[in-house]
Amino acid sequence: TQGITFSAMVIEFVYLRGRTAPATGGGGGSSSGGEDRRRRRRDVVQFAVQNGSTAGATYLFTSGAANNATNLIEVTDVFPPVWINCSASLTPEYDPSEGKGTAAGMYVSWPEPVATDNREVVFNTSNYRPGDLFPLIIPGQQAVVVSYEARDAAGNVGYCNFTVKVQDVQDPTITCPASLSVSTSPSLNATTNLSALLVSFSDNDPQAALVALNQTQFEVGSHNVMRTVRDRSGRQASCVLLLTVYDGEPPKSVCTNPGPTNVNAKVGEKVNATWTEIVATDNVELDAARTYTEDITDPSNPVNVTQNFSVTITGSNTQRLLSTVFFDKAGLSSRCNFTLQFTSGDASSVSSSSASILPIVVGAAAGGAVLLGILFVIYQRNKRRRALPHDFHGILE
Repeated sequence: TQGITFSAMVIEFVYLRGRTAPATGGGGGSSSGGEDRRRRRRDVVQFAVQNGSTAGATYLFTSGAANNATNLIEVTDVFPPVWINCSASLTPEYDPSEGKGTAAGMYVSWPEPVATDNREVVFNTSNYRPGDLFPLIIPGQQAVVVSYEARDAAGNVGYCNFTVKVQDVQDPTITCPASLSVSTSPSLNATTNLSALLVSFSDNDPQAALVALNQTQFEVGSHNVMRTVRDRSGRQASCVLLLTVYDGEPPKSVCTNPGPTNVNAKVGEKVNATWTEIVATDNVELDAARTYTEDITDPSNPVNVTQNFSVTITGSNTQRLLSTVFFDKAGLSSRCNFTLQFTSGDASSVSSSSASILPIVVGAAAGGAVLLGILFVIYQRNKRRRALPHDFHGILE
């Protein structure tokens, strides 16, 4: 009733015979001492449960001989349950697409094993079931162990163990443009705009990413830049692009008006114009060539000027508009316009607007005649204006 079968069992009952008397004899005969003799025979054996339980049973065996010899045999279940269809280790390929997995791992299935026992399985369990999510195993990590456990009534335990290792066997793909041009970053002779170096890539691992560059900026010029994409499993792909960094920033100048210059000159006189040199800087390199031009109101016809060029005083506040252009090695330029101002405390003219200045020739013979001529001209003019002086002293004034 407990499913225990005695197969080809032979039980022998050994009966102890009485000890024989020592034999005696004459004529040099010998005698042997008594000895125990045992007689074996096979009888029909009957048995019944003496002490039955779910863990085992003690059976009473009885012979059919007259002496009714008995023997007790205890039968115990020592065989654990056996798992049928226990899976071998699994190495599924990582696929996070919808219905198959996520960014974290994959749903893995297998034929579920069945536990059997020579008596009865009373309990079984497992730490994973088919269809559970298993993590992506990255280098250095151990595979996940799936363990089934079954227990029978005697307390024997049988196991079914196998591993599941979700592996990424797919390399990323990456595409670089053949060439890329990037302007310099503000106030630098290089670019730090590394986001411009982004390239297109794809991978089955949604957490694949570009490997950081080993430098943070690229100077003006051409560079071969390698971009690499790598996923969590260490699989990677690379491509090379030609990066050209150009100067995109013109020179910068400190452009201010130098302020008025006070001069002691009359209208019509000339003075030398000087000013503080305009200073410029560039993020890469300035071109040494530079000129100043006057009258920026007509840029199509500029007049080059240099320090100490002549300016004619036209009034109490004479102005000259100047311009200078700075170039860098990339050909970029910046213009600075500024004004030179000349203020004069004496705005009177050096020549009359109604009479020409006659040259005074100083000579010993003609000096007096010339002077009289001048006085006569003044006298006639004043007479016409009805403002005649009353004496010679007034005429001289």
